[in-house]
Formats: sequence, C-alpha cells, structure tokens
Amino acid sequence: MHRIFAYGRIIAVAAAFLLAAPFLLLAIQSDEKSMVLVGLFVAGFFMSWYHGPVTAVLHDMMPRRAHATSVGVYMFATQLIGGLGPAVVGKISDLHDLQLGLQIAVAVMVCGALLMLLVIHFIRRDGIRHPTLDAFHAEPGD
Repeated sequence: MHRIFAYGRIIAVAAAFLLAAPFLLLAIQSDEKSMVLVGLFVAGFFMSWYHGPVTAVLHDMMPRRAHATSVGVYMFATQLIGGLGPAVVGKISDLHDLQLGLQIAVAVMVCGALLMLLVIHFIRRDGIRHPTLDAFHAEPGD
C-alpha cells in the first residue's frame, strides 16, 4: 500500500485497529469462553499489525542519524502513557463495572485509529519527510 500512497502505512495502522475493535467488543460482551478466546485471538492478531508500519513511518520521517532515537522516544512515550491504561480501567471498574472500563478502552483505540486520518492529512500536506528535519544538521559534515 505504501507504493501507491505515501501514507499507505498509516492506513494499515488505522485499519488494523478498526478491524480489531469489533472482536474486542465481542470478547468483552460474550459469556461463552470460546467466543472470548476467539475474539481476543483475532483482535490480538489485528492489533499486532501496527508495530512494523509505525516503526517504518518513523524511519521514513526522520533523518537516518535519528532513527534509533526516534523509535526510543516513541516507545518510551507509548509505554509511559499506555501504562496508565490499566489504572484508568481499574478506576472505572471500581466506580461502575469492568465491562464499561474495557469498552472505554476499545473506544480510545478507535479514536486513535481515527486520529490516523489527521496524520494522513499532514503527510499529504507536508510529505513524508518534513523540510525542517532535512535542514537540521546535528554534527559537522551532516
């Protein structure tokens, strides 16, 4: 898809999360063990799609000398913010019920997928490589 559109990888990320959402909801709302397992398995399959495209987009956007740093900052930020998820779901579970907390977590994932449309807008407007990043020289000779 990246060969057709500069933002093809972003479409893959958004599609993966949107495809995972109904299976997560199926697992959350089901009373049968087999349906819960199938829902979680299929959702996990789709949710794992985003790792490669996100790393590739970071590499596309950043100068070569910043690849490791950009992935490190991305991983740090996502783990730091994502680490709050269980606490928030737990608090919602304490105030209401666990099912609602998990449904809200799925809604947040869908919102993240929809925010990828905003990323597509910026890639279409600025291109995959922003000129400011290309003009930045960290060391002499860059």
